Amino acid sequence: MRKLILSTVTLAGLASLLLSAAGPAAAAKMTCLQKAQACERRCAAQYKDYPTCIHRTCDKQYGRCGN
Repeated sequence: MRKLILSTVTLAGLASLLLSAAGPAAAAKMTCLQKAQACERRCAAQYKDYPTCIHRTCDKQYGRCGN
């Protein structure tokens, strides 16, 4: 299960890198889902217990749009 979540987060990260290459104007137009995915990637990159980080940070900031 953890590998599946991490793979999904990684894939979403690659997609957002392509979007972020467009510059700050594109970042301002990020959807709620894209912002939630970016938050989840940051949690996965920084914490071993990243699902807890996602729950306490991303879910509270972006509601259910990322799930």
